[in-house]
Amino acid sequence: MITKSFADLKERGGPSRQAILKYIKGNLQVGNDTKVVNMHLKQALKRCLANRIVIIPKISLESEDERSGPNSTGNIDSDSQLVHTTVPRDAKKAKQSYKQSYRKEWPSVPELKAWLSQNEAKTEAYCLYCDTDIKVDFGKTALVNHEKTQKHKDNEVRWLASMKGQLKISSSLSGSSFVHQVEEVETKLVSFIIQNNLPFSISENLVSLVKSLPGAGQAVQYIQLGKQKATNCIRQGFGPFFKDLIVEKLKTSQLSIIIDETTDQSTKKHLAVCVSFCNENLETQIDVLNVTECANGTAITLFQKMEESISKLTIAGLPNWIGYCSDTTNLMFGIHRPVVSMIQDKYPWVIPVKCTGHLCHLSASNACKKMFAGPSTIISTRVQ
Repeated sequence: MITKSFADLKERGGPSRQAILKYIKGNLQVGNDTKVVNMHLKQALKRCLANRIVIIPKISLESEDERSGPNSTGNIDSDSQLVHTTVPRDAKKAKQSYKQSYRKEWPSVPELKAWLSQNEAKTEAYCLYCDTDIKVDFGKTALVNHEKTQKHKDNEVRWLASMKGQLKISSSLSGSSFVHQVEEVETKLVSFIIQNNLPFSISENLVSLVKSLPGAGQAVQYIQLGKQKATNCIRQGFGPFFKDLIVEKLKTSQLSIIIDETTDQSTKKHLAVCVSFCNENLETQIDVLNVTECANGTAITLFQKMEESISKLTIAGLPNWIGYCSDTTNLMFGIHRPVVSMIQDKYPWVIPVKCTGHLCHLSASNACKKMFAGPSTIISTRVQ
């Protein structure tokens, strides 16, 4: 009955169940009860599909009430009673999101060149007016939106006002000797901050104090030393100068490298690299070689950052590197590929030494655990 309806209807892709029901009622004597005929038709279609006698992709064996229930996954066409299934979102291939990286040509754009630059990590944009990084995942639009914010506009006004003040000061100075006097005073103030380990935020208050002192010279009145300027004096002035002095000394003397990993308040990892050597007076001298930020605190990262610090100062691989020292943590002197094993593999002549201070601390800590637990132990001991 079903195969005959397929052969007579000759529809491309197979007829629908409603078409087969109409054909059977019109050509065969099956009675007038549509519900009974439809029930037998559904059972017959199930058997045909199970035995693969016919393949009917267009036919739905469910009734209209069942298809419109809460578990339905398709939309029903009322005319043809065909089920148009929709592909779930999870089954669709996830579209890869594109993230824009910083482009070097952006600072040349007229409306951006006054304040835009690249941050120190070389990953995001940097706003000179707001002193903050800007994410550029959405490209140039993020920069334009940042420029329209009220915070950026207010910071721009403050920046331009400070620059105008500096221009007036420089134009009022007569002679290069007077300019050098002002620079000398600013340099001495920065040196005072460094030597006394003071925060850079104190620089503006320190300048106000110096200007208010009686008998202060004319050069003092033209000092402009804020937190940012003091930081730049160290990064671009003091830092490179003293690093060059250290490099010259290390070229002619044997040295040991001391490293230590630390974490600041913002949970960023940093590696401090120090060098210990004998100076021209045959005295032991220890200087900070570099403090660099690390992506993570693994041993391989610390070893790579240490090598970068050494290679930048042109002393990597020199035979005058004879010693290495660090604390006794598992990361530095453990058994699972610590930093010291990487150093010994690449620089076998280097002698590793564990930090004496850290060893003394561990010895004292373990000794205290073996001692009496408290006053009760002392009393019981004296009674005995």
